[in-house]
Order: sequence, then C-alpha cells, then structure tokens
Amino acid sequence: MLGRLTNDPLALARVARAVLELMHFRDIDEAIAANDPKLLKSDKADCVKTCYRCLLSYYNQPDQEFIDRTDPAVLSVLVRLAWSEVTPATPLAPDAEGDNWLSAFKKWGLPAPHGEGLTVENREIRFVWRDHRVAADVGEIPDKIAAAPDAIGFALVCLPAEPADAPPADLVELLGSDS
Repeated sequence: MLGRLTNDPLALARVARAVLELMHFRDIDEAIAANDPKLLKSDKADCVKTCYRCLLSYYNQPDQEFIDRTDPAVLSVLVRLAWSEVTPATPLAPDAEGDNWLSAFKKWGLPAPHGEGLTVENREIRFVWRDHRVAADVGEIPDKIAAAPDAIGFALVCLPAEPADAPPADLVELLGSDS
C-alpha cells in the first residue's frame, strides 16, 4: 500500500479526497481547487462531530472524545493533501566533497540524508534529514542564513571542511545512529 502511495503521484490525493467524502462533506472539488477547507459543506445533518458511519468504530472507542470531523486543522491538511502530488526526491548531485560526507555518515552509522537539499536565502544546504528536521552543510554559515532553517523548524549543523574520524557531536545528538 505504501508503495502505491509513493509511486503513483496522485494516489495520496485520491485517498485524502475519499476521506473527505467518508466524513460527509460535499463541494469537495471546489474546496480542493481553491485549496480552501472553508468551502467544504457538511452533507449529513445528524453527524455533528463524528458518527459510526464515518469515523467511529469499536476499535477507536478510547479516542472518540478527540475525534472531530470538523476540526479546521484536520480539514486543512486533508484539502492540501487532496490538492497535492507526490514527487520523488532528487538524489544528491555527486561531487567529491559530498561523496566524502556521504561515506562518513554511513561509516559513523548515521542515517543517510534525503536526496533534496534545503534552499535558504539563495544558499543550498546540501545535507537534509527531513524526518529529523536537521540540515547540515560544510563550512561557515552566515548568521542570516543560519537563522532561517530554525524559523521553519530545522536544526542547522555546520560541518568542517573534511570529515573527521568521529562524527560531529551535535549531529549525533540530533540524528541518533542506525547502529
């Protein structure tokens, strides 16, 4: 199932749309086209927050007080997902410096960075671990650029020019290790 969601660019959008239908909403196409969950209209008068026909089940009884099909944050995420398209990450461009670092991350037992860098203030931060919200690049990073990843929830690590025998302590603390 996960393979289909990641290989078919529109699969996740179809799932999100189906969830909105399941949650008794109409005008879904209009809301998706405008990327505006406020355009969704309730299709079921007897389902205020949730019901056994949409989201409730025997298995989620302990959590039912938290389930609300009208939650604006949830609707916003679902509409954005229904509007989205999955695109594969691009692999890191091979270069001698990058290859040295990729080999070092592997040697140290750190997770491999994702393929796509993070562009901040017109500078590419080459090594990004999106699951960990960590970014790293080689060399000195000006304060203006260093503050930007923090504003979007990323910790930024400045790497030395060449990998050492041991990994940078702050990188290990932020990423953990595979081993």
